[in-house]
Amino acid sequence: MIKRPVFLFTFLLAFLVAVPAFAGPPTDFVKKKSEKLFDVVNQPVGAKRTTALKAEARSLVNYEELAKRALGKHWEARTDVEKKAFIDLLERLVELNYANRFQAKASTTKYTVAYTGEKVREGTGQAIVKTKVTYGDEVFTLDYKLLMKKDAEPTIYDAVFDDISLEETYRDSYVPIIEKEGWPSLIKRMKKKLDSLDK
Repeated sequence: MIKRPVFLFTFLLAFLVAVPAFAGPPTDFVKKKSEKLFDVVNQPVGAKRTTALKAEARSLVNYEELAKRALGKHWEARTDVEKKAFIDLLERLVELNYANRFQAKASTTKYTVAYTGEKVREGTGQAIVKTKVTYGDEVFTLDYKLLMKKDAEPTIYDAVFDDISLEETYRDSYVPIIEKEGWPSLIKRMKKKLDSLDK
């Protein structure tokens, strides 16, 4: 259902090793989140650390905004109850994916991440924080899209990994299921995937 689990993992991992070279409110927010996540990853392996990792994974992304953008008209057609159920499943899927992948200390992984730029779109409440990730001989880009609202903390609603975004990944994975099989089938598939991760 998710075409790029490695993309999701890299999205979280990039917070752990980022080397800021550019500073502004959006970048400062990402840096603050990375420091908090790094503290959690460095805790002793165990149930307490796993619970904390799940909480951090859940807090990283504005899942409602991500779902709204990814599902478009299919999201608008949902009732409030259906939206809440979907968000809950999506959050739990992401947090379990991350917790399972971070059972070993990720801080020892030889990644380096440098911030390469920041762009605030005036009047839209949106911003992009651009990064470059180096892993051995591999170099790729990972950019974060944020909502910047007055009197509220910024939130991340999308990440773009080598020109492929979380938003696009979910759209490509979920929309065909909705259109071919219906909304209940998507929820059923998500629950089945959650059960397999939670074993």
